[in-house]
Amino acid sequence: GGVYERDFEKMFLEGTKEFYRRESQEYLTKNSAPDYVRKAEERLLHERNRIANYLHLTTGPKLMGIVENELITTHARALVEMDNSGVVTMLENDKVTELMNMYNLFKLVPSTVDILRDAVCDHVKRKGKQLVQDQERVKDPVKFVRGVLEMRDRYDQVVEKAFDGEKKAGKKVKEAFEHFINADSRSANYLAVYVDELMRSGLKGCGEQEADERLDKAVTIFRYLQDKDVFESFYKTSLAKRLLGGKSVSDECEKSMVAKLKAECGYQYTSKLEGMFNDMRISKDTMKGYKDEVRGGSRPGKSRETGWKLTSMS
Repeated sequence: GGVYERDFEKMFLEGTKEFYRRESQEYLTKNSAPDYVRKAEERLLHERNRIANYLHLTTGPKLMGIVENELITTHARALVEMDNSGVVTMLENDKVTELMNMYNLFKLVPSTVDILRDAVCDHVKRKGKQLVQDQERVKDPVKFVRGVLEMRDRYDQVVEKAFDGEKKAGKKVKEAFEHFINADSRSANYLAVYVDELMRSGLKGCGEQEADERLDKAVTIFRYLQDKDVFESFYKTSLAKRLLGGKSVSDECEKSMVAKLKAECGYQYTSKLEGMFNDMRISKDTMKGYKDEVRGGSRPGKSRETGWKLTSMS
């Protein structure tokens, strides 16, 4: 073993390192990121075969360490940031398979996956910031929330397909959404306006399951909000207007949304909202009783409640 390790192995490993250092650098300067990833995969397979067929057992791990370092670690950042073919280009052009190939290569050196996750996170922040700036220009809260939901669907798919659904990438994307949504203090209001639009007309003609899915998506955005009390305040006002004006597409949807908010934040959070439904029920019962009395010919007492009011607004 001594002669093998001292003479042959040392020279062999140094020669391999030098070969891959040069080849990878040259290949990187002349090819796109996806091409480089394919080439690196081929090289790694070639080396694994060489270990299996020719080399001493103890040499294998040392050799693969060198090859992975030269092919992956050294160039990970350059590959991720490459103009016209790196991560931004892949995301802009829905090249999910290319991103997946890069992820699978980088997984061999786990520290390099951080560079990949960070790049996706930064891209989501940039796209989100753009969405916020567009909203400032067009002032259409419903369109803004729809835009956020489309982005959310898109990057959920990226995490699912390119990153094999891994939790760390999901967490990074979530952080990016929280970052840009909370950078605009009006986001809570925008979401309340969006749900108001759903309740007044957007859910018209929806089956129960579809309506539920759309409300769940709104709750996803709600989770990102740091200022949940601000949302509750706006929501309370719009809910009161819908209930008093009889403007809701469905009472079931209204109650379902409040139940979802309660599941997120607890009883305290939704107590005033739930109180409104109670007030409405009492008002309706009172009105019915009043009308029944009038029909029956007796005059109601002066203390009888004859209008609808919401005590839960305060």
